[in-house]
Amino acid sequence: MKKNFTFALSLVAVVAMIISCNKQPNKQDERQKAQQSASLDFPQNGMRIVYIDVDSLTREYDLSKDRAVLLEKASQEVEDAAMEAQKVKDNIEYKYSKNMYTSQAQFEQDQARLQRLAADYEKKLRAAQELQAEYQQTFMDSVTNYLKVYQEEKQFDLILNSSVLMQLNPKYDVTHDVAVGLNNRYKKSEVKAEEKK
Repeated sequence: MKKNFTFALSLVAVVAMIISCNKQPNKQDERQKAQQSASLDFPQNGMRIVYIDVDSLTREYDLSKDRAVLLEKASQEVEDAAMEAQKVKDNIEYKYSKNMYTSQAQFEQDQARLQRLAADYEKKLRAAQELQAEYQQTFMDSVTNYLKVYQEEKQFDLILNSSVLMQLNPKYDVTHDVAVGLNNRYKKSEVKAEEKK
């Protein structure tokens, strides 16, 4: 249970990071970034290499913002279930240490309640883990599929992840351009989903 509680806390931290990074960029920054990616200057006969910052992409991509709300809710449910189970466990230990149980049946009833709460915690933790895994898979699939189209459209030779590079020229950062394209695609998929209903 301790290992799962640690995972739950890390899940809470990830959700908090996504939410705290969920700030809207101002319009002037958006225009500057769009103009910058439209006017990339590459050496003649050289490779056309650009990069994206995945952390920034996560903050700008609407899918991430939407999923952050769901992940936060799941994380809160896990945290609440863990806290309730801990309270009951502490109460049982206190009663036991003070000889407050008047019968074996009382003790077994509290133990059964603790087991139900622990099972509920495990169930919510698994659901949160599955939701996190689903989100990560959806995010990666979406970004990967879009980058294939984007790379072909813009005729880039390489699109790199900035997290593995040491020194980058900001003029080759196409993160915002990619985020705009992903958001347009995401909005279209939402409209199609609504039409099916």
